[in-house]
This record gives sequence, structure tokens and C-alpha cells, in this order.
Amino acid sequence: SSSASSSSTTTTSRGGGCGNGSSSSRSNSRQEVFQAVLNEQHRQFTLGIQDVEALAKVSMGKSQRARDRARVIGMLQSL
Repeated sequence: SSSASSSSTTTTSRGGGCGNGSSSSRSNSRQEVFQAVLNEQHRQFTLGIQDVEALAKVSMGKSQRARDRARVIGMLQSL
């Protein structure tokens, strides 16, 4: 069952665009979230702290920006 959902996710991430690079944009957004979390982990490691709430806030903040950007792109493409 998990392999079916992972192939479904792969198919979804490749599709959904009109050949306009939307999957590339989605990949860049994921990379931004991933990099932001890694940066926060590094910051915490350097300071010798563990703050899972700060990690979650960084991830949610980047994810919200990605959702907002996707919404604007979608609205612009519908014009």
C-alpha cells in the first residue's frame, strides 16, 4: 500500500502543470523548506540546544510561503 501511495505522489509531483515548470517550482519550494530546517538544526547544534518547536515554526513558515506563492501563480495562470 505504501508503494502505491509513493508512486501516486511521484505521478502527482510530475503532473499538474502545463509544461510551464510548475513541478520544478514545487521542487524548489521543497528544497527551500528542507534547507531552512537544516539551517535551523545547525543553528541549534552550534548553540547546544534542541528546540523542536522552532524547527516546526521554520518548516511551517517556509511551507506557508510556498503555498502562498503557488496560489498566486495559479491565479496568474488562470488569466
